[in-house]
Formats: sequence, structure tokens, C-alpha cells
Amino acid sequence: MHTHTHQGMHRLMRWLPSLDAVTKLDICSAHFVSPDSMKKALAQLNSLSSLSLRGKKVSAAVLTKASKQAAGLKELILADDADYVRLGQEAEKAFKDLIRSAPMLETLSIPKTIPFSWVAAAIKDARNGGDSLITRFESTGGFGKGISDVSRISDAFPEIETLRVDSIDAHTLPSATMPRLRTLFVSDIIGFMGPHLSTQQMGELINSILLACPALEDLSLAHGDVLSVRDREQGLPPSLPGTNGSLLNLPSSLRRFLSSGLTEDCPHSHCARELSS
Repeated sequence: MHTHTHQGMHRLMRWLPSLDAVTKLDICSAHFVSPDSMKKALAQLNSLSSLSLRGKKVSAAVLTKASKQAAGLKELILADDADYVRLGQEAEKAFKDLIRSAPMLETLSIPKTIPFSWVAAAIKDARNGGDSLITRFESTGGFGKGISDVSRISDAFPEIETLRVDSIDAHTLPSATMPRLRTLFVSDIIGFMGPHLSTQQMGELINSILLACPALEDLSLAHGDVLSVRDREQGLPPSLPGTNGSLLNLPSSLRRFLSSGLTEDCPHSHCARELSS
């Protein structure tokens, strides 16, 4: 069930023959769906397994109402247009309560403005101290560095198979950190302001990823291409790093490698390789 407007949501809720049959709700609030409308809709849906809340109108009160319907959730998506940190302690409590109320979560997507400490603690509480069931986790979008210490993610989500983050720190990846990981997307390694990695640093990063994820099948790395002052003054293209020979170490398990913002083995600064078995 997907809706963009207050009127559309009201009509849809009245039209549905059985609200108990609704298992997926996707609300894109933008400026057109009020928090009260979202809360009223959530209060009537008792069988949700997938919930997506997107838009600036997603308030702490909406998250609190969602937590009442979260016992069966397997998928939770919170988009990056709402800055939950700036909403203060009320939003922090509401977010943690929502996660604590969803012990069956397998997929979690959050804006990177949400501190990972909020996530890890709430997941632990939801599982009564046991391991989480999360197999897919995304933390992207918005401003700020976000989560770069991937070892924290692997500690919290030992079953993780798909991970999408903006940045990643090669020095936090000991061998076999994520033995089950099949898919890794790193969408903006250097962030909005840089600085660029050197070719040596990029090679170390790629090798570190390969050691940490021995079962990797799909790897996507975007370095970013912020212009340095020198490049800008001289009208030069960005000084992008190479891979320092690390692509020679791609494992036999890898089926796809996609890169952007690299030079070595990627002559157009963008390359995709489909790897045959």
C-alpha cells in the first residue's frame, strides 16, 4: 500500500476491503500527508511486515505510533529527508522504541544522520540480548560522514548479507569480519568535502574489504570526485586514485564489480565487470 497525499490515504483506507490483509505500507509524506493522517493509518494496520516512512512530516509521534504495530515487521525503511538527531531526545526515544518493538527485523534502512549507537543498543534490547536477524542494512543519504567503522556493524549484525553505506574505513576491517556478506555498496567514500584517497590507500581499502568479506559476490565502490584547490585553479579534472593492483586479488566468489571514481583498470573513471563463473 503506497500513498503520497492526505486525501489519497483517507480514500485508500476507506476503500480497502480488509485492513488486516495489508502487510506493507509505504508513506511518502513530503508536504502533503500530515503526522495525524499517518498515525491514524498506522493505528488501523495490525498485520504489517514491511513499513516505509519517508518525508519531513515523519515525526517522533509517528514513530511512536508505528512502534505499536511493529511486532511482525521484517522490513523497516526510514528515508533521509527527516533529520532525527535534530528532532532531539523525543525522536531518539521514539526511534529506539520502534526498533525495540520489532524483534523480527531482517531489513533495516536508515538515514546516516541516525547514530549507529542508537541502532545497536535497540536491536540488542529487541532480541533480549541475543543476535539480531538483520541480513540487510543500509545507512546512507543526507549530510555528515555516517558509519565508517564497519566492524561495529558486523558485531551488531552477525547474519548480515547485504550492506550499503556511504563511507568505509579500511583500518577497521580485520580478516573475515563479515563472513556471510554477499553484497557491499559503498556509495561515497570521500564524502562531500574529501580529501581524496591516494592510490595506495585505495588499494589497501579494497584488499581490506576482500579479506573481511571472503564470500563477497557483488562489490560496488564509488570514490567521489571532489576537486582540489590546485585542480580547480588549473582547470584540471579531479585527481582520482588508482587501485594499486588490488583488483588482481578479486576472489573467485565475486560475480560483479562496479567502481566509480577510480583510474587504474577503469580508464573512464567508471567501470563495471561481470565475472563469469
